Amino acid sequence: MKNLVLLSYGNMIEHRRAIGAVMSFWAWYSGNKEEVRTIIYTDNPDYFRSIAQDLPLEYVLLTLPILDAMLNGGNYIHRRKIAIIDETYKKYPLEEVLFIDSDTFFIADPKEWFNSFKEGKSFMHVAEFSFEKAVQHFASFQQEIYPISFINLIESKKFYIDDIEEQLHRNQLSWNSGVLGLPSNIAKYMKDIFALSDEFYEKTSWRISEQLAFSLVLQLKTEVHPSNQYVYHYWNPRQKAIMDSILTLLFNKGLTDQSQNRFFRRIRLSTKKWKEYIELNNAKYEISNSFNSKYYLRGCKYIVHTTLKGLLYYRFNLYI
Repeated sequence: MKNLVLLSYGNMIEHRRAIGAVMSFWAWYSGNKEEVRTIIYTDNPDYFRSIAQDLPLEYVLLTLPILDAMLNGGNYIHRRKIAIIDETYKKYPLEEVLFIDSDTFFIADPKEWFNSFKEGKSFMHVAEFSFEKAVQHFASFQQEIYPISFINLIESKKFYIDDIEEQLHRNQLSWNSGVLGLPSNIAKYMKDIFALSDEFYEKTSWRISEQLAFSLVLQLKTEVHPSNQYVYHYWNPRQKAIMDSILTLLFNKGLTDQSQNRFFRRIRLSTKKWKEYIELNNAKYEISNSFNSKYYLRGCKYIVHTTLKGLLYYRFNLYI
């Protein structure tokens, strides 16, 4: 059994993104549906029930005391992601976990991917940068203090994972944790992921501390693979604004005039267009921003890259 896990709390926009992610999974997945359990950790299960009445969803109610307890006395909100994955392992030991952020959607059938889950192999969304290269990347928006502080921390002391000393260094990779495909044996490392994330955030205030903890444990204890061929992650504010408008239109139409199968077919036909539309708008922004900032070479590179992909000439027809 595999557990598809999402976290959604706070507001209706967040809930709409989460149900969009769930719907996209079930629209694409062609495998045995009896082998997948979908669990939504949320402060508003009634919202999901009202839209996804016929889907086999399990809900875990997040009250304010529970949400506060997940922070363990701190204020790092992304610690809650670690907490719900840990809770899922405790509730369903020996089962695999696929966590996806609410700001994701599936763009391909994950059946073959699911069949590849095994001990010693894990999945995150994409490899983003080495910690050393992160310094230059974050310097472009005046935030280099975070990777610099992080490198100084990990190279200044010993760290232990499952009571074994591990060498952390600047050439290791940060993977995006919008997707976490985890074999069952990762449960034994959850205490270490908590501890690393807590220390990273306490010592550096870097908001991706949870991601750093998962990245390090998984690349030290497993072979990490990307999952972006199956899942699209629209994580930045511009992308979210575009996708929110698409989801609003999609769910305003709802299931009132069609069967669930027809609704899922519409989603399946739409998801790759959503991805291309988001990337087109992002490319337009980057081109404009580069030339306005007098980074002409970067702007030209975006134009060439975008043209090669055909996005500048892509006529987007929102198929929903």
